[in-house]
Amino acid sequence: MRMSSRKVQYLAEKIIEQLSDKLKAKWPEGEQTAVQAIVAAIREDLEIEEEIDREAEKYIDENLRRIERENMDLYVLRKKIREELARKRGVVL
Repeated sequence: MRMSSRKVQYLAEKIIEQLSDKLKAKWPEGEQTAVQAIVAAIREDLEIEEEIDREAEKYIDENLRRIERENMDLYVLRKKIREELARKRGVVL
């Protein structure tokens, strides 16, 4: 999934805002440090998802003739490949 840096920053700020307002969470290192930690975590997750997408596309490209010959649905196949790759890595998409 592609997400702009601006959107990632916005989501991180909203998460901190909600945790602060609703759960009265405190940030010993400051809110901005917490926001940056969340931004880093989101970016890491997005990188993992992009890597999974690349691996799925590589598999499809390498097996395209067979996929076409057997009339497999590319959308369903891509989804299943992504799910399997994520499962093997212990990632939830």
